[in-house]
This record gives sequence, structure tokens and C-alpha cells, in this order.
Amino acid sequence: MLDVGAAALTPRAPAPWKPGERVAVYARSDYQAISSVPGCSEQHTRPIDSRTGLPVPIWELNCPAHEAWICGAGQPKIIEWQPNGHGGFSPIKVAPMQAGWSRTVEGIPLTPDQLRAEVSRNGLTRRTEQPVDR
Repeated sequence: MLDVGAAALTPRAPAPWKPGERVAVYARSDYQAISSVPGCSEQHTRPIDSRTGLPVPIWELNCPAHEAWICGAGQPKIIEWQPNGHGGFSPIKVAPMQAGWSRTVEGIPLTPDQLRAEVSRNGLTRRTEQPVDR
């Protein structure tokens, strides 16, 4: 695990990107399009793989206006708890992210169908996160 230090987790820590820098966001696999938002009147759609004719499995959106909207720019901040490096947690204020989107490929949320399959495959119930007796 990458240790970024306690200073990077404080509310005054700089963002990991520079203002104006393009930061990609990734949609979960059942999102096919996103409509216009303030600053961009274009509708973006999931690209199609030219070889298979199917939608690409990982959709990377690179529109600054949509990225800002998805990542909660201009929205009231919410408090999240992050590990503080001393065995505890510290509160930080972050912008609320739109559901179904992620800043990283690894963090792309599962669709409801994928989540049900994952729960079924692992023998877990969503409510208790305990193994199901079979």
C-alpha cells in the first residue's frame, strides 16, 4: 500500500491533480451515455469496439465539464473518514461523487446484476455480509 503520509489526508491537502488538468472518470458497465451538463452541451456515449461491434467494457470519459459535474465540483462537501496512519481515522471533506462513476479503473462500481452475481458466487448476503447456510 502506498503511504502518502498524514499531511495528504488533511482537508488542506492539495488535490492530486493541477487545476485545469484533465482527469478521466470511468463509468460502470451499464452506463451507455451521459447528457449535457453546464459547460458542455454534448451528449457523450460509450464507444463501440470496432472489432466486435460491442460497447467497450471500460468507458473512460475525458470531458472537463462532465468530469467536474461527476466529481461534485461546486457541490457542498461531505465528510469521509480516512486512515490517519496512527491506527485511527481522521475526517476529511470531499466533494460528493456521482453514483456509478470512479476516478480509477479499479474503483469502477459494480452494476446491480454484477453485485448480485458476486454475492451469489461468494455465498454472502448483502444485509449481514455473513456466509449463507446451504
